[in-house]
Amino acid sequence: MRVNSTILMFNGNEYYYADSPGIIAGEFGELRSTDTLTELRDFHKYAKLKFDINIKSGITFDFLKKELIKRLGFSEKLVLERGFPLYIQTESILIYIGNMSYSIEKFMEKFSIKDQEIDVYLIYSNQAGEIWKDDGIRYYMNSREAGKHNRAHVHVRFKHEEEGVIAIDNGEVLAGDLPAKIIKKARQRILDNQRFLFECWNDMTDGLYVDINNYFGVRPVIV
Repeated sequence: MRVNSTILMFNGNEYYYADSPGIIAGEFGELRSTDTLTELRDFHKYAKLKFDINIKSGITFDFLKKELIKRLGFSEKLVLERGFPLYIQTESILIYIGNMSYSIEKFMEKFSIKDQEIDVYLIYSNQAGEIWKDDGIRYYMNSREAGKHNRAHVHVRFKHEEEGVIAIDNGEVLAGDLPAKIIKKARQRILDNQRFLFECWNDMTDGLYVDINNYFGVRPVIV
């Protein structure tokens, strides 16, 4: 079966294809163990792929996922942490594949996909990405955060070597292996900019929405 794979962007209103990943180049750099400039230059080389797979009885979407990860050069570990926004285009609708253990053959039968060809999309929000970069410390958010830590947080990466996840509400380290001195510096910056970061979280990710006014004890104005 022929697989047509395309990476799409979502700007909050529509899906679209672009030759450049724009603001989320850093996210692809993380997934592919490169850097922002490399992804800005090379994104078009893997944003659209065509390849064949042998659909045997019982083959699941997990097989397709692994094949895509390999061809895209993504880190399996990071994909496991951040999720894999896989969608399939049927004749009339775009379907999110949340259950990777589902049979591809059964899916094609259910949605009457008779051609030996399937259109696959990976959809990323272009409203997320790098927030700050300072003294070798990169602060960023991923567009797909739903269900990861169940708390608003910032990803912090130090010199492409150590990485951590820090909660916005109290600076708690939720994951990672950052050096103590970097944690101290990053925590202070995050706590000093809580309102801004909560706004980024609400606007840029699909994570659990934070009621900022309620959090900071601001009463709504009634007119």
